[in-house]
Amino acid sequence: MKATSIDAPVIAEKELICDVLVVGMGFAGPVAALRAAEQGAKVIVIDKQARGWWTPGGIMLIHAELHLAFRQLDAPEAELTKGLNECTDRMIPPDLLDVTVRNAGRALKWLQENGAEFTGIRFKPQGPNRVWGRIKPGGIYDLKDTGVKKLTVNMESKIKEKDGRILYETKAIRFLTNVRGEVIGLMARDKDGQFNIKAKSVILCTGGYEQNNEMMVKYIGPRGDEIVRYVGPWGTGDGFKMCEEIGAAMRSMNHAAFSHYYSSDSYWKEDVLGAYLDDVAANGIIVNRDGHRFVDESLGPRIVGPIMTKTSIYKTGWIIIDHAIYSLPGVKPKVEDVREFGGTIHTGETIEEVAKKAGIGPRLALTIREFNKAAGEEKTAELEVPRTTKVNQISTGPFYAIPFVPGIVATYGGVLVDRNAQVLDLDKKPIPGLYAAGLSMVGSMCGGTENSAGAYVGFQAVARIFALLAGESVVKR
Repeated sequence: MKATSIDAPVIAEKELICDVLVVGMGFAGPVAALRAAEQGAKVIVIDKQARGWWTPGGIMLIHAELHLAFRQLDAPEAELTKGLNECTDRMIPPDLLDVTVRNAGRALKWLQENGAEFTGIRFKPQGPNRVWGRIKPGGIYDLKDTGVKKLTVNMESKIKEKDGRILYETKAIRFLTNVRGEVIGLMARDKDGQFNIKAKSVILCTGGYEQNNEMMVKYIGPRGDEIVRYVGPWGTGDGFKMCEEIGAAMRSMNHAAFSHYYSSDSYWKEDVLGAYLDDVAANGIIVNRDGHRFVDESLGPRIVGPIMTKTSIYKTGWIIIDHAIYSLPGVKPKVEDVREFGGTIHTGETIEEVAKKAGIGPRLALTIREFNKAAGEEKTAELEVPRTTKVNQISTGPFYAIPFVPGIVATYGGVLVDRNAQVLDLDKKPIPGLYAAGLSMVGSMCGGTENSAGAYVGFQAVARIFALLAGESVVKR
């Protein structure tokens, strides 16, 4: 690709014109584009990546379920409202909460009409595993054969059937606006240089900022650039930068989906990604390098992750279990996933031996004795760091110490939208011609609260609901 700057001359003869320009072919873009095309709009879609495993529809790596607060989209509206409020501590703007639950069932039906099949909340067929070493291209469970990918490829075909144009390897550079501040398209760049795409409306579906280290530190915390990110290469925050340039309002930018614990080797051995250690930690204990428990393991990764990342104290933790815990049905497979793909697991016949191998301070033995005493007497409140759920004694060798780091699957911040998916400015007024769906606007819904649910409401469902709304709103404009 030729190197060009934002100020490079525009290729005038290549200027394109359409009714609706959709930016991004992840999991919101195809919905927005197809819905607009169904209503007769002339649609162009661009994505900075080449067509392939990640596009269209790379969200399959992160998620293969469609739910709102773990409820099916066709559940009663009152039930959906209750679940969404519980997950976000009632921090969703009321108008967005209302439009979400009112359109959830309709969005589900539309997806089914376009080829989606479900078993409960899970897309059918469903990938049987999430470890990257098994699901990557050519892996034994290559996700190109799963329901999410097949659905998105089907929508891609339908967009083209309706004379929509899809331009891969085409990067959005900045919005084009007129003297009234209306968005009238954007400047883009492909292998030949920069050019303009004029449009009556633009729908932003560009994803989050997971791969932008500067933004991760700015918004997530001093360790933000060091945590594991189990995502594809697309999330560099391009859309947010463009939105900031024209004065769009942002919400919950300091929040991310701290969904799992990962082997600390995930930094260097990507195959081990997806070998989640959540259940291992929930049944054992978490300690720091000195051998101290520094957190209630019952809180789970959605709270422990931010504690570790935003304090700058604990880059790495160690999960400590004994053989009895290792043998539990929900624990052994996870430990063996890590082992199979080259992750570090220290073992020893005594606590002292495993501490020495793992580089953990001698305080670990005392920590475990105190913990076991509390477990036997069910007096966890007397621990220096109380625990709120069941305690398993750690007393049967061999013992295991697994270094881990917190990780995310998505950032939750985004532009603020109204109930029509239209982007709002800093005065909370709609920016004419600009709409958003997907991770570009999920901050409008997730609230940014750090509770056991992590404000996780099911961002794939939110993305598809607001993509549907955006694809309809632009045509009504």
